[in-house]
Amino acid sequence: MSSIASCGRFVWHELVTADVERAGAFYSELFNWSFERLNGGSSGLFRLNGSPVAGVADLGAIGSRPQWVAYVG
Repeated sequence: MSSIASCGRFVWHELVTADVERAGAFYSELFNWSFERLNGGSSGLFRLNGSPVAGVADLGAIGSRPQWVAYVG
């Protein structure tokens, strides 16, 4: 029964955006997250108190529209 109770939890969030740097600055200020760029700047990672909380990716590299994507376990 415990495995059923843990189903459907959000396990990760990822932002797909046209401007990784601007999104990093905006959400860092909004949520008091730190932001680090990865992969030569085409993606990044948001952290809270040193722990990863969300990712960010350049939509040009993915071919999508700007959006938040939530991953459910």
